Amino acid sequence: MVPRVRTRVRVRTPLEQLRWDWGEAYEIKKGRARRLDGLGGWLTAGTPGELRRLISADYARCPVPREAAP
Repeated sequence: MVPRVRTRVRVRTPLEQLRWDWGEAYEIKKGRARRLDGLGGWLTAGTPGELRRLISADYARCPVPREAAP
């Protein structure tokens, strides 16, 4: 019989997941986000899902430059 190994899985809130996915390009706070390159203003939404859609649309129009990987 093979023993079962218990692992801990980190469950992120929707806001934490949004920061994980987009935090290199956007400053993300509860209900709002803005580009780190300084273009444009705050994107405002009622939910993290709505904010994700706004960020995705903004990025599709004009990608935020990111540092090149070494």
